[in-house]
Amino acid sequence: MTTRSALAFPGAQTRRYNNLLWANWGSQLANILLLGNQFGGYGLRDIGGRLRASAAYVHAAVDFVVEHPIVNCYVPEVVFNDLAYHCFPAAAMAQVLAAQHMGGCEAELYPPSSSSIA
Repeated sequence: MTTRSALAFPGAQTRRYNNLLWANWGSQLANILLLGNQFGGYGLRDIGGRLRASAAYVHAAVDFVVEHPIVNCYVPEVVFNDLAYHCFPAAAMAQVLAAQHMGGCEAELYPPSSSSIA
C-alpha cells in the first residue's frame, strides 16, 4: 500500500494475514493500520514451530508489530476475543529487513472456488 490505509480482517485465517504482509513487505507496511486477530496470540499458540512454516510473514511480524488490544465487550466472550489494532513502525521494519531474508517465501494463493469475505 503506497498510501495510508486502514484494513479490517476480524476473525480472518492466518493465511489472509500472511498474504497481506507478503504483498506489502518492506517500507510500505508502515502505511497499514490493521484491525484483526492479535499476531502475538499466533506466536503464543505456535506449537512445534508450525507458524514459521505455514505463515512465515506473520511469524516474522510477531517480533516488531505494535498491537493495541481491544477490550472484549461481547457476550459470549468467545466472539472476537483477541482483536487488536496493529501498526508496523517504519524503524522496526527497517531493522527486520536488515536482519532477515524472506527470499523464496511466497504467499499462499487461494483456489478460485474459495472466495470468502472477512
